[in-house]
Amino acid sequence: MNKKAGQRVLVFYWILIMVIIAVGIVSAVWNVFGANMDIREAEAGLLKERLVDCLVKEGKLLDSYEKLDSGSLDSLNQICKIDLKDNTGKYKETIQYGIIIGLRDINDNYYSDKSFGDWTLGVTFQEKGKHFPSWHRRSVFVLDNDKKAFLEIATFVDKNEKNT
Repeated sequence: MNKKAGQRVLVFYWILIMVIIAVGIVSAVWNVFGANMDIREAEAGLLKERLVDCLVKEGKLLDSYEKLDSGSLDSLNQICKIDLKDNTGKYKETIQYGIIIGLRDINDNYYSDKSFGDWTLGVTFQEKGKHFPSWHRRSVFVLDNDKKAFLEIATFVDKNEKNT
């Protein structure tokens, strides 16, 4: 019997299997690390949840809502411990976030609204084309001085070049 011919065939299959495995590993790594991950939506959701935690407790609107001065980043930072300035890298000291908070009664009549940061992101996000800000909106049923109301929170995160 010719044992060398059998070993040559096995070596060919062994090399073929190793090449298939290597191509699979390289393509998996390429797909995972080459993908563009957009975390702005998660960031907007976390910002919204943090605002709800700051303004509502056990279904009641806290006094912290009244203490917030619309447009004042300092009051937002002092009361809710939220800083809308991006202090890292490319967007240093620029505002890449926007917040709109509104109160409406159960008949859909708004009676109070406040905005912080670049809230115009919510108005113009459709006009920016391919790279538009990510946003989240949430409505929470609250009691405002024993009056039934909805707390509407919309958060926007721009950061088109950094987080995508």
